[in-house]
Amino acid sequence: MSSSASTSSAHVLRSRMAEIDAETAALHARLAILAAERKPIFDALRSVTYPGVVDLPPEVTAEIFLGYFTRGDIGYSSPTQLGWTPSYGPLLLANVCRRWRDTAVALQPIWSKFHIMTSDTASESQAALLECWLPRAGNHPLTISVYGGVTSIFTSLAPVLSQLRSLECYIDSDVPFPNDVLLGRLPSLESVRLFSNIPERGLLAAPLTAFADCPQLREVRLSQIPTQSLVLHWAQITALELSSMETDEALTVLQQTVALERLVTGLDVLDEDWAGVPLRLAQLHTLKVDGGSELLDRLTLPSLTDIELSLPSRDYTLPEHMSPRARFVSLIQRFA
Repeated sequence: MSSSASTSSAHVLRSRMAEIDAETAALHARLAILAAERKPIFDALRSVTYPGVVDLPPEVTAEIFLGYFTRGDIGYSSPTQLGWTPSYGPLLLANVCRRWRDTAVALQPIWSKFHIMTSDTASESQAALLECWLPRAGNHPLTISVYGGVTSIFTSLAPVLSQLRSLECYIDSDVPFPNDVLLGRLPSLESVRLFSNIPERGLLAAPLTAFADCPQLREVRLSQIPTQSLVLHWAQITALELSSMETDEALTVLQQTVALERLVTGLDVLDEDWAGVPLRLAQLHTLKVDGGSELLDRLTLPSLTDIELSLPSRDYTLPEHMSPRARFVSLIQRFA
């Protein structure tokens, strides 16, 4: 009985194996047919030329790439793959053909400006990509923006911090900022933009000292950043943008920016009367006010040559001496 059952089972297994072998042979035959069909198509594609584009001299192609390029992006997510990089930038150019790849890989400027969207789940893959990306930039000055609040990415950037010319960074109030990684290692930094999710009149858990030693820093742009927590050599700043902060806090900063030449503000609207002594900014020649006009009461600008006012559109009633028009006239009279 047992021997009969065993023989029957072996027969079933042999039959199934024969079926699998037959299907495998059929698939191999089909693959051979497809491979034979593919070869002439592949050869034909290799012989296709694109006159006026692929055959351009490398230096002309490089100029076209520079005109096309804005920045590369690392770490944008897609529904199917975390850490996915969008299909534009240097990676796209390098993926078209061998000539374009050779040109793109050798063109340092298109690898020197990029945006990183950090992610806890993709930090390792982003660090690995940066290891391949950064050498392509060579010694070219770098322009980098970092979003997402995952500050560990700065460790991957540490070898090239001396080349960093412009930095844009999101400050997460719940994540310690890597002051120790950046402090004293940004000798070429000229411009920094910082913005955050910190609530009004909130403070950082610890002072932001990363930019305290930046001898070339001249341009600072702040949005919703508590300046009490920010350590900077304000006296060397010549261009400043302040938004999402109250006028009094902005004035505290402006009192320290003795070399300021350009100012852009988008301050909270207070519309309060004020009788203090206006702050004198002797070198400021360009002023853009986007929002409340009360700042105009607080300034005297003897070197002003360009001014742009974008006043709030909401309807509210003010005494005549506090109206945007009156404040603007008063500002002009103080340095006319």
